[in-house]
Amino acid sequence: MFDNKHRRITAHFLVGTGNYVAPEVIAKPGPNQSCDWWLTGVVLCKMVFGRVPFHDDTPGGTQYRIKNWRSFLDFVYCGNLSKDCLTMI
Repeated sequence: MFDNKHRRITAHFLVGTGNYVAPEVIAKPGPNQSCDWWLTGVVLCKMVFGRVPFHDDTPGGTQYRIKNWRSFLDFVYCGNLSKDCLTMI
């Protein structure tokens, strides 16, 4: 049986859709708790705007947008959303 430390070390593999991957996972230092918050923000964005924030037609393009998220995350045309909503995302 593996102990918790060993399990945490071996749990570094990619699962799921590329649109939801955190920059830390792409950059290879491995997932941590910030990845959970990243996913929460992406899901909230999908719920509010009806789309994921960094989608591109190619997986490499999506990864590029995620790694450079500060350049691609834009709330300029966000309609009537409250500041609290945008802060949460």
